[in-house]
Amino acid sequence: MSFIDDIKDYAIKDFQNSNVLPSITISQAILESGWGKSTLATKGKNLFGIKKGYWQGETITLPTKEYVNGQWITVQAEFRKYNNYGQSISDHSELLQLGRYNPVISASDYKEQARQLQRCGYATDANYANLLIQIIEENKLYQYDVKQEKEIYSYLENGQATVLVDNLRVRNAPSLSGEIVAEYNKGEKFYYDSVFKNDGYYWVSYISYSGVRRYVASREVQGEKYLSCI
Repeated sequence: MSFIDDIKDYAIKDFQNSNVLPSITISQAILESGWGKSTLATKGKNLFGIKKGYWQGETITLPTKEYVNGQWITVQAEFRKYNNYGQSISDHSELLQLGRYNPVISASDYKEQARQLQRCGYATDANYANLLIQIIEENKLYQYDVKQEKEIYSYLENGQATVLVDNLRVRNAPSLSGEIVAEYNKGEKFYYDSVFKNDGYYWVSYISYSGVRRYVASREVQGEKYLSCI
């Protein structure tokens, strides 16, 4: 998991401006750099194989396969060289701001962003989207697909919550697809340290006694309130 830890904060920060979901950024980096072990990643911090193009910075020249006149040949190509993974991720997101990738940026969940990447011609592998989705779900990368919001109705950024419904499910991710790991009963209380919107719900989040972050739906965007937060 160390490679994910190395890049997830960059992906989360970049998401705030680019709308490229962190799960997509991280899964693409895993797939295209071989978990950060490719020569291009280790020597050039280039996670996505972006070539020189109009780049005015440093480059790294490496052999690569290209399909020319009906056959694969090996050529020497110049790739962009970055100072850190953050620059690579930012450059990758800038690429996805091009008009052809508008369907990717406008998609709201990782499955649709992955499928739109393939439809928009990002990769020639017919299984590319499925590979990304598999990586995301195996590594629970969807847990990073949350945009923090400072003010959400009357909720505080941290405080104590009281359960208002008979059974309230605790999940390992801020999504209805997240695994249910526990339940609270009506009247039970717990402390939380963040509140945000995702997957059509408002969520409160806290670190459990085991040191793992947990998520509880506090209310639907247009529906029932499940918690009282003070």
